[in-house]
Amino acid sequence: MQTNFKCEECGHTFSVDLEDGDAKFVMYRCDECDRVLRAELGAKMPETLEQPCQCGGTYWKGRPPKCPNCRSSHVKAMN
Repeated sequence: MQTNFKCEECGHTFSVDLEDGDAKFVMYRCDECDRVLRAELGAKMPETLEQPCQCGGTYWKGRPPKCPNCRSSHVKAMN
């Protein structure tokens, strides 16, 4: 499912898949490089994964994407 975002720093607008349509997986996003990892849905889904990203960052559940233009994390979902 595509969601539109607008960067509050540079004004850039962009679209990102926040859900992949598969109810058996949860999407986690790296806080450093913005890479996405799908984790199999389980009884307890932690906020962060123990497995670090290959860049050294941490995967967070439900984290919004970074702006692809300026890499700011100050983005807002648009309707």
